[in-house]
Formats: sequence, structure tokens, C-alpha cells
Amino acid sequence: MASSGSAWIFVVLAILVTPFAADISIDNFPYHFCAMNGFANNYFHTTTCQGFVRVKMYGKDRKTLDEEIVKLLEDHKVEASTKELCEIRSFYFNKTAWIFFKMPDFTRVSDPIDRDVSYWITDLPAKKGFIPFPPKGKWTIIGKGYEASQFKRLSKQDIEKEHAICDPWNWYFRHQDMDFRLSSGGRISLKNPFKNRNSTNKECDRLYQYEQNDPIAEQHKILERPDLVLNTRWGREFIRTQAYSLHALHADRNEADGNYHFIFDYKDLKQLEEFFNMERREKEVKYYFCYLRPIRYDLGELPHGFVLPEVEGMKLWDPSIKITTAASTTTSSTTPMPDTTSTHAVALEKPENVTSSTTPPSQVIWTKNEAEKPQNNHTGKYVVISVTVAFALSLIGLGIMCVWAFRR
Repeated sequence: MASSGSAWIFVVLAILVTPFAADISIDNFPYHFCAMNGFANNYFHTTTCQGFVRVKMYGKDRKTLDEEIVKLLEDHKVEASTKELCEIRSFYFNKTAWIFFKMPDFTRVSDPIDRDVSYWITDLPAKKGFIPFPPKGKWTIIGKGYEASQFKRLSKQDIEKEHAICDPWNWYFRHQDMDFRLSSGGRISLKNPFKNRNSTNKECDRLYQYEQNDPIAEQHKILERPDLVLNTRWGREFIRTQAYSLHALHADRNEADGNYHFIFDYKDLKQLEEFFNMERREKEVKYYFCYLRPIRYDLGELPHGFVLPEVEGMKLWDPSIKITTAASTTTSSTTPMPDTTSTHAVALEKPENVTSSTTPPSQVIWTKNEAEKPQNNHTGKYVVISVTVAFALSLIGLGIMCVWAFRR
């Protein structure tokens, strides 16, 4: 009888603890699935070497969104024999445009390798589905990409001749100054990329990688430093692919099979509002992680994506939105629709009200260092609850077993 009593306890324990368990685990790191209604204002974007996908997120659950993206990737999949090897990061350019930053994929080096590093800018409104990239001749080349070990073997003359760029995947685009840059001081201007540039060995010695800035947070001019630079010490294991209004999108690689997964990093909305009202510091805002979707490497999908509101000014993340059958959602945004006829060409001029700082970059740039993979605040809460419940039920089970043993 005692054994049946203990078995009953374990069944109850399993039932009670199950609700607190994670939905999925990547590299033994637990995640819950994202609440998809929170993305109702947005389009989801992901890239391949041939183009990018732009899909509306409103009214779609996680499975439906993924199926739509996969169908588009399958319809535009390129045969392995003709597949281009590349890496493409992308960044905010202005309210309606996005800039794609193309470079060699140094993880899958072909022989000979195409070292061209280039960019292409496009307006996003009115685009949907799979949008092909233009032919190579339509991209603007700004130099040749080299890994750090290769770059350091180049002479100063070779660096100048090749317009060499060390570890181009670490560079980010800062729209306020219209240049690609690194927090260590590297600069490549869009206005004159072959003359107005700074790329030296200093850009090779980097502990923190895949730099990003937050275009929305910077617009409010309330940051602790003029230029908030976000990065990671995890390299290709945990890539921050986007920063926007303090939220972020990451690509987390599962070591077991090498596959990437999109993870969304969202902030406590009450504390986020306090931050924008200058009542709380950025590093004091709580963050949480949730699982969005797998990245289909087999279909050419790259671990670089982004999520954008339909109109700048709408919330990137708002789980209070109620999905209905109506054609629109209720949001707090009063931002007018942007002029979709605007072109990115005129935006090469420096934006108004943005002043250049003569202070050395090391003094004006604050880097958010991640000494370890960020912990999921939800995960800690669930673990505490689970352990507490398990401990309490174990005591109950032990008591029942003692009673049964005493009766025998």
C-alpha cells in the first residue's frame, strides 16, 4: 500500500509541476512560446542570400506564421549547386527604409571566396511576401571583407588598396551619421566610403561582437550615453539581430544540431514606459525571453531577421492587444502614416538635430556587455515555483508514506 501511495503522490506532483515547465529548450536553456497577439502591429522579416521575406503578423498564431514563411522560402529555394554563400545583416535606415549589409560567409568559405562587402537600401511599405535582392551590380561595394587572422597579415598598403574591412559581421549601421561603424572607432561613411573611412587592426581585437544600436531609444535622447551600442560576447552562438525600442530579436544556436532559432527579448512594459519618461535607467528595465520560430537553414534562411511595426510609432510589443475579426487593431499610436513615396536617396544627408561629438568614442559609447547568456526572468520564476511545489508535495508524500508504514 505504501508503494501505491507514493506512486499517487508522484502522479499529482507531475500534474501540478507541468504548467510551470518550459515549452521548448535550446541548449538546455528553457523558453516559453511568445504570446503572438503581442506582435499584432508588426511585420516579420527574415533573409536569405537571394532576398528577404516580409510577412504581416496580425491575427496569426506561431504555427500559421511559420508555415507562411516556410512556404515562401520553399518557393524561392535555390539549388545547392548554384547557392551563393553570404551573410547579410540589416539595419534601420529611416522611417520607411531598411539597409541590408552583405558580406562573405566565413563559416562556409568557398574557393575562391567573394570578399566584396556591400549594401543595398530599400523602402519597405507596400512590400510583402518574398522580395528578391537585386543583382550584384546594384549593390554598393564599400570594401573587401577579411577575418581577423587574415586581416592582420595584410600590409598597410594592402589594406588601403583592398579597402579591407576586418570581421565585417561585427560592424553596424548608425543612421544618424550615415556610416557603418564599430565602438572601437571604425568608420565607413556612405557619402564617400573609399576615402572617408577608418579600418585598422584595432577593429580586429574584439571581445564583443555583432554590434547594434537602438534607433528608437536614441530618438528620445534620454540614454545615459549619446550612442547606445548593444553587443554580445557569445559571437555566433547568440546573435542579436535587431534592437528596437529596447526590445530585441536574437538568433540562438542549438549546439546539438547547429540550427538557429529566433528568440524575442521583450521588456516589462510598465518599466519601459518609466524609462521613456526618464524615471528609470535602461539597465534597470526587466527583460524576458520567448521562443518565436526555428530558422530554416535547409531552405537558405540566415540567422538575421527583424520585426517592425507597420508604422513607426506603434508599439513593437503590446500583449494587451485583443485580436478580433476586424480589419484593424486598437493601439495607442497616433503616428500618421508615413509618406510611402519618400525615397532613401535623399536621406544620405545627415539628419537634422543630430550633432557630431568630438569626444573620443571610448568615452561616449556605452557597451552593454553580456558576460553570460542572459537569464530568462520567467524561467527563474517558474523554477522557484516548481521547486517550492515539489518540496511541499514531497513532504506530503513522505507523511503519507509514514502513515501507511505505521498502520502496517
